[in-house]
Amino acid sequence: MSNASDILSEPVNIVSKVPSNWIKKNLVELCNPKQWKTISQYEMSKTGYPVFGANGFIGYYPEYNHDNETIAITCRGATCGTVNLVPKKTYITGNSMCLDNVSRDTDVKYLYYASSYRTLSDVISGSAQPQITGESLKFVILPIPPITEQKKIASILTSVDELIENTQKQIDKLQDLKKATMNDLLTKGIGHTEFKDSELGRIPKSWEVKRLDEVSLISRGKFSHRPRNDPDFYDGDHPFLQTGDIPTNDTDITSFTQTLNEKGLTVSKLFPKGTLVLTIAATIGEVGILTFNSCFPDSLVGISCKTNKTTSYFLLYSLRSNKQKLISETPESTQKNLNLDILNPFPITVPTLDEQKEIGTVLLSIDHTLKEKTQKLTQTQSLKKSLMQDLLTGKVRVKVN
Repeated sequence: MSNASDILSEPVNIVSKVPSNWIKKNLVELCNPKQWKTISQYEMSKTGYPVFGANGFIGYYPEYNHDNETIAITCRGATCGTVNLVPKKTYITGNSMCLDNVSRDTDVKYLYYASSYRTLSDVISGSAQPQITGESLKFVILPIPPITEQKKIASILTSVDELIENTQKQIDKLQDLKKATMNDLLTKGIGHTEFKDSELGRIPKSWEVKRLDEVSLISRGKFSHRPRNDPDFYDGDHPFLQTGDIPTNDTDITSFTQTLNEKGLTVSKLFPKGTLVLTIAATIGEVGILTFNSCFPDSLVGISCKTNKTTSYFLLYSLRSNKQKLISETPESTQKNLNLDILNPFPITVPTLDEQKEIGTVLLSIDHTLKEKTQKLTQTQSLKKSLMQDLLTGKVRVKVN
């Protein structure tokens, strides 16, 4: 689901020129937009037919009001303008505008893709409560090819959507696996049968609990010049990280948004490749590993492993698993800031170096697979966008048997 601000910012893709055997038609000529009765939460049941509201499925009801697959446009609220394809035998509430009684020479799925590609940002009215009315849909004009071509276009785009859906399901399963595996490995380790009580709960008997500053060297970033936006210090050869550069879904820091020149380097501090970088202000607890030498301000902390005590990837995953604890221990203030007085004595479990390497390798393998799947998802979403632009405008024609 999108939100109103996303939809309102979307460009309206109005097709000005279509192939000679295509026509342009008003949306209300192709279907009968209708809002059905909205049912209350008290009227819903634990079983029955799915109920589709403004933001997706919200419960069950003994009856359904749509026997076939139906296009439902969210017509009020934060997600106003979202075009949805709702499965058959569903009750669709009045928070969505149903495109009922689609004409025989119009394919429902083609109409869904054509409406989605066009976007409905220009027919949303109201500011405090965004809405779409049946009257406003009279201004929506869509390009319509012959029905056989519509079906072929819809079939191609449906195949891409299925690939996107399947890839997303794989990502979701991998994320669940990663979460469970992290919890298991970072509390029970690998192959242990004997456990003991500790300040961090039950842990393998051979593990220790250490302060973070016992296993690593911790120091804040530095950029002493004020004001920070002085252009004389930027645009050089030295990467200068910001909080937003620290990845949330990756282990390695591979990009940066700013650079410092030699003058900027004199008022900063250069951290070497391999340093863990932790966010301690604004967004707290994100951590990644530098793949290049870099500088950064005091809103970030550099953590260098003591090689005889801990390994980089084990420490990274250990810190990530303790993100909520780090946040909870941050003093409440206008600007929350995780200081070194909290970080230095922060307790973590410490297995042997060999076991740390094994744990890091297992979790890193899952992360690499996740990254590959996420890249595939992004590529497929980009492919869909290109195909919609080509196929739904007639720029590229499909062959119909």
